[in-house]
Amino acid sequence: MAIVGVLMDDPVDPARGFVADYHATWPTVIDPAGTIKAEYRIVARPHSWFIDRQGILRSQQIGALTDADFERQFALIDR
Repeated sequence: MAIVGVLMDDPVDPARGFVADYHATWPTVIDPAGTIKAEYRIVARPHSWFIDRQGILRSQQIGALTDADFERQFALIDR
């Protein structure tokens, strides 16, 4: 499993501070030109994708992701 954060539409320094405050260990990339946002057709934040080992999108969630949400969505791809 891999988690990657994409930083868009927010000032970089405060967003990095947020990541540090929550001790996030996943990589976070910056999307200053909005390329990732456009490619994935992001309409709201946060937006989470659950992609299986073959690269197939199995599920997605727009909005906050609770522990229960994560477990439910992850179960769809952890086969």
